[in-house]
Amino acid sequence: MASPFTPREPIEQTLVDNEAYLRRILDDSPIPLFVIDPEHRLIYWNHACEAMTKISAERIIGTRDYWQAFFETPQPVLADLVLDGVEPRELDEYYPTGIRKREFTDHVLEGEAYYPKLGKWLYFTAMPIRDSQGRIIAAMESVQDMTERREAEQALAENETRLRHIMDGSPVPLFVIDRAHRITHWNHACVALTGVVAEQMVGTRHQWQAFYESPRPVLADLVLEGAEQGELDQYYPMGIHERDLAGRRVLEGETYLPKRGKWLYFTAAPIYDRRGCVVAAMESIQDITERKQNEATLRLAASVFEHAHEGILVTDGAGVIIEVNKTFEKVTGYAREEVIGQSPRLLKSGRHEVSFYTEMWQIITERGYWHGEIWNRRKSGEIYPQSASISSVRNAKGEVTYYVGLFADISALKESQQRLEYLAYYDPLTGLPNRALLADRLRLALAKAQRDNRVLAICYVDLDEFKPINDRWGHAIGDELLIQVAQRFKRTIRGDDTVARLGGDEFVILLGNLESVMEGEQVLERLLKMLAIPFVFSTMKVTVSASIGATFFPNDGSDPDTLVRHADHAMYRAKQSGRHRYRLFDSEQDRQAQIHLELLERIRQGWMYGEFCLYYQPKVDMRRGRVIGVEALARWHHSEQGILSPAAFIRVVENSDFAPVFSDWVLKTAIHQMAVWQEAGQVLPISVNLCARHLQQLNFVVRLQSLLADYPDVRPDWLEIEVLETTALEQTQQVFQIISECRQLGVRFAIDDFGTGYSSLTYLKQLPAQILKIDQSFVRDMLCDPGDLAIVRGIISLTTVFKLDVIAEGVESVEHGTLLLQLGCDHAQGYAIARPMPAEEIPNWVQDWRQPEAWNISMSDA
Repeated sequence: MASPFTPREPIEQTLVDNEAYLRRILDDSPIPLFVIDPEHRLIYWNHACEAMTKISAERIIGTRDYWQAFFETPQPVLADLVLDGVEPRELDEYYPTGIRKREFTDHVLEGEAYYPKLGKWLYFTAMPIRDSQGRIIAAMESVQDMTERREAEQALAENETRLRHIMDGSPVPLFVIDRAHRITHWNHACVALTGVVAEQMVGTRHQWQAFYESPRPVLADLVLEGAEQGELDQYYPMGIHERDLAGRRVLEGETYLPKRGKWLYFTAAPIYDRRGCVVAAMESIQDITERKQNEATLRLAASVFEHAHEGILVTDGAGVIIEVNKTFEKVTGYAREEVIGQSPRLLKSGRHEVSFYTEMWQIITERGYWHGEIWNRRKSGEIYPQSASISSVRNAKGEVTYYVGLFADISALKESQQRLEYLAYYDPLTGLPNRALLADRLRLALAKAQRDNRVLAICYVDLDEFKPINDRWGHAIGDELLIQVAQRFKRTIRGDDTVARLGGDEFVILLGNLESVMEGEQVLERLLKMLAIPFVFSTMKVTVSASIGATFFPNDGSDPDTLVRHADHAMYRAKQSGRHRYRLFDSEQDRQAQIHLELLERIRQGWMYGEFCLYYQPKVDMRRGRVIGVEALARWHHSEQGILSPAAFIRVVENSDFAPVFSDWVLKTAIHQMAVWQEAGQVLPISVNLCARHLQQLNFVVRLQSLLADYPDVRPDWLEIEVLETTALEQTQQVFQIISECRQLGVRFAIDDFGTGYSSLTYLKQLPAQILKIDQSFVRDMLCDPGDLAIVRGIISLTTVFKLDVIAEGVESVEHGTLLLQLGCDHAQGYAIARPMPAEEIPNWVQDWRQPEAWNISMSDA
């Protein structure tokens, strides 16, 4: 019986023949084509690819580095992106520059780029290859050398299909209409200009809507209809130009579109068939907005030239005057007709040497520009100063074609310059040198003192109680007092010394050429005595004193600014010492301040480099024999000094702006550590010491709430914040408010070092904290000092009255703990219990710790 199915061999042979036929077609294609499979391996490479890249198919098929044939960097080709289904917005990731994405339709990508090494423009088109179920099984990409596209397009201009490619690739917006006035082609540039896609335009008669703001025909319509000039003027009142181009009637015109804010220039020409019949019309559009703006700019420049407040002179390359403006005529007195054709030398004043002009023209030759001041002569013979600039203008060959000179009469400016210089360097009220002139004189005085091996005194003077004088007698009396003070200063010092007023009632005096510091101190004493003499005004006498700070060079070998600052520091110490006196700068005190700053900077660096960590000291219930928590204590793993306790750095931190940052780190680290222990099955509350600066931050409560929210498994009441008693006393209301808000979150608070701040009973009654920590200074000596013992007993009694928890720190022996238990204090920490230790040692210590036998006896006795 015959099989009902077609024999398989003929079908397979047909497929083989078709594949071979298709391969011959692709191999013979002049367009370079290649195909990659889903694994991004090259599976096809036609002859055109071999010709373009000089790489044979045998060498490259089966590889993934086919991109090397085109790209100069290891980036995917468009076919890779087609296979990967890349979205349009992702193309920028692969082609940040050089590739222009034109279309993205059904995974078809197109783009072009210039490759300097090849010296070619290449245009790429990549599209998927699908099986019968529509699945992408490969991707094919074509590569076109666009370098000679124009020649190829011209040669194939009569071909309809290739004409469309030319038009679509043209950067000039072009469209074609047929005899029925329907749009037959709408290139990409039209789409870019109008925002209207070709699908909406091709086949319609409403093409005018893309450009015009009124329903009028485009020029291509008028070309097809052979419209006469009268009709053209009717539709285009701004004017249409008609010209003949190779026997074709071409219409040209421009119009302004207010809504678009653009000037557009249109050119329309007929398209003939081989018989010479008009079958269509093509129109191009150019955006000439920039050209119009340039024309407006040129008109503006002409207006600026004519109406500029500066004189303008233009010469040719030989230096002959060819144009001047009206300001030139006004300033120089020469009419335009008198100077055209003349040399600018007619303006020379004779005040400059030949070398001045030689140097000026040398700069113009080298740099193309010169600016400076020059003295010239008016027609009347008057010599005047001017601020001038001269620029050379070169053509495309680099040859100087013009020189342009701009100048302004600065006679009035010169006259006021001396007054301005006086105001710039002298105090207008007292006539003394100001801060700027003082700086210059101080530099000169330092150089002279160093050269002559003499002593220089820098004295900072501030009048005492000057503001009350202003407030009582008025600013007029205050100003007069400052004038008289300045005059007394000048009478007291020598002629080569300097008195300067910095502002307000502050003066600086430079005493140079001194034999010794003692001689300088004698002058300071004379200044104080001189100021103590009453100042006499028309109806009253005013007495004033001064505080003076001084520093002496070379004992103080600092730079000028630092010397003044040192004298200022010494003046403030004089103020703090009672006023009406002088103080000398203490270099040792300044050195200590510098050490403080350097240590703070080293602490900041150490914190940034992770040199700080937290140790934890256990806190126990001595009566019940259990661990109730730990206290977090900062440690510094110093790269040179080893592990440092807080005593080495904490005061420096707390007295700086770095304190909130450091305390925030401590707080965050402690909360994180509780979370780590909790995850390991061990609940250990942690107490953290916070400085006043951190606690008083405006966002402290919000920040604390945020940190707790980051660790939801950590209960807020596991966190205990310790605040120094002195901190709470200094800012009672503010600190109480912050503590109350934190307690609403569930956080516990303890007052640290209790007993050192001399707390009142009212203070204890209002205190929102739950715990008092007895300062270790009392606990340590209570075994031998009855006074300390009484303080400890009193604190414990007060906590009972006010229902507060109490914990003693500084328990250094079993005997300390025994006595505390007898006094009613169960909770303690100290070296007798455990020293601070790293976090990783805490779990084992907690497991192994047992209370001393002596404390068990105390518990049974109780």
